[in-house]
Amino acid sequence: MKKVCISVVLVLLVICPLFAQKQPNIVYIFVDDLGYGDVQANYPKGKIPTPNIDQLALEGIRFTDAHSGASVCSPSRYGLLTGRQFAREDWDGKIGSANNACMIEPQQVTVAEYLKEKGYHTACIGKWHLGQAWYSAPDQKHPLGNKTDYTVPTSDGPNDQGFDYFFGLHGASTSSPYTYMRNRLVTVIPTEKGRKGKPAAPGWDFSAILATVTDEALQYIDQRAEDEDTPFFLYFPLTSVHTPIFPGKDWQGKSEVGWYGDFVMETDWVVGEVLKRLKKHGIDDNTVVIFSSDNGSHGRSNPTHIKPHNVGSAQSHYGHDMNGAWRGVKGDMYEGGHRIPMIIKWPEIVKPASVNHELVMVEDFYATLADYFNDSLNEYVAEDSYSILPYLKGETPGKPIRSYAVLNTFFGYDFIRCGDWVYAPFEGSGGPYSQLGKGGKKSKIAQEAHARGQLYNLKTDPKQENNLWEENHEKVKELSAMLRLHLEQGHSIGIRRSDGADH
Repeated sequence: MKKVCISVVLVLLVICPLFAQKQPNIVYIFVDDLGYGDVQANYPKGKIPTPNIDQLALEGIRFTDAHSGASVCSPSRYGLLTGRQFAREDWDGKIGSANNACMIEPQQVTVAEYLKEKGYHTACIGKWHLGQAWYSAPDQKHPLGNKTDYTVPTSDGPNDQGFDYFFGLHGASTSSPYTYMRNRLVTVIPTEKGRKGKPAAPGWDFSAILATVTDEALQYIDQRAEDEDTPFFLYFPLTSVHTPIFPGKDWQGKSEVGWYGDFVMETDWVVGEVLKRLKKHGIDDNTVVIFSSDNGSHGRSNPTHIKPHNVGSAQSHYGHDMNGAWRGVKGDMYEGGHRIPMIIKWPEIVKPASVNHELVMVEDFYATLADYFNDSLNEYVAEDSYSILPYLKGETPGKPIRSYAVLNTFFGYDFIRCGDWVYAPFEGSGGPYSQLGKGGKKSKIAQEAHARGQLYNLKTDPKQENNLWEENHEKVKELSAMLRLHLEQGHSIGIRRSDGADH
């Protein structure tokens, strides 16, 4: 049965006085594998120009302590759309089955469904990467592969999670089938062998993906701008700068950081095109634009990755700090794995050129919208989302809105950030890519049973080089209990909803 009616799980406190004015359009640009240091507004020492993203920061608020829900793609997308932290899920089971099932449970109310209830038209254009069901024949589910019948519509995908329209890729740009989808069907049936022999549409071109999805997003804005009575939500998850590193042909050779830098420059161009299109239609003053990344960067710089540097070659070969001054890369528990660029432009709410240094996460998008609409969410909706609307308004609450954040590594290891402290009940990076710490896959049982772990104080040790595990047993004990309570309770501790109440 389809999800429970939103009106049952959302308690409308009052008829929002804001409905007297026009509801804002919302565009969320969710970049793939873009590091904190890839945006010059964050890190002026970076070697890649990002004028359009920097201009967005001048027009909005820039967060310096923003984090993805995990240091890897799909779990962060899950957190953004549901407001629920993926640490609460069966990590291996959910990700392992994502080729033939959606990672979002049927009963969950996504932010897209919430906005549809508010009268929004909704679209997802770009990279889905949260799974959907494929078929070998009508009514016969089958893992995506050689027996897939691409003439049969998929189910349990974007159109079943609150999006009126979907165009883009089933998964990452590395994931087959290499073909675009429009709603529940592929646009071209993959009849050829593509990368690594996987199914591909004839003439598939990795270097054209970003321009293709961008053109589709701009056309969507054109169409929606004609309907002045219906606000729209465009979730625009880009395929850049995820591997394979293939910038558009017109962008190759533009930067000083190889194809990686070229890809970042093309991504910055995309942001500029979206902003220009909104302005062209005269709707930029009534459109919220959010820009963030799904995790930190691995920094691979071109298709051959400048061997032997490989991961981090943007840094080691070209001297570009893709994750700024932070330690670690995509997949890691270290800050470079999950501290991300985040900028929000919200005319009449956000003071231009603002900077906020408080802890925030992509999960907070959901509760912030609910707060704006004066809705209270119960503990079974957006369980780990905090409203950061006060920060957007320039207000300074008596205490931080988010006192802690639970995050995950590439392999699903849980760790916690609380104040200046980072506690991880395991050794090493927890991810496969880092050159700066031991990675490798271990089970959750091994993680919990491990005798040693990591404890860092970011205020005194921002590079996370001094492990205080043995020196501060009281803090280890405190944060260990807090992490366990978070996971056992089922929703965040002390989360403040729009009515100001704590759980």
